[in-house]
Amino acid sequence: MFWKRLISGAILIALLIALIVPGGAVTLVFAMVLSMMGLYELYRVFDMHKSIIGIMGYFCTLLFYGNLYFKFFDRDRMFIIIFLMLSLFSYVFKYPKYKVGQIAGTFMGLFYVSIMLSFIFLIRDLNNGLYIIWLVFISSWGCDRSEERRVGKECRSRWS
Repeated sequence: MFWKRLISGAILIALLIALIVPGGAVTLVFAMVLSMMGLYELYRVFDMHKSIIGIMGYFCTLLFYGNLYFKFFDRDRMFIIIFLMLSLFSYVFKYPKYKVGQIAGTFMGLFYVSIMLSFIFLIRDLNNGLYIIWLVFISSWGCDRSEERRVGKECRSRWS
């Protein structure tokens, strides 16, 4: 088990270095692919990964990442308001088909998954971004491991 985790961790770190160090379009595409995968998993939970509102979320994610690189819109707020309006229109016009939780999942999925992961690209694009971006990964991996230990202790004490 240890060796499997060590080897997979080494492969993931090598892949991360290959995708973060070049910066620019490589890092943007990396963050966009991660966002699309994350949205797919989140939308599957709400059972809307193949529905119109799910496709709208995927399309808006692609549009958001395209805007990061090509700067279509001057204001990100306008993009967010348009996405909210489209989400609410789809709820009103397809009323019995979609539930409020699905519309909220679509809207929050854009923020929680796509916009948060876009900060990988935005931080890397800063002046000293090549050095700062590693703090994001180190802190998230460190917190993940400590949480795993805490939960493991609770489970062992509860079932012992």
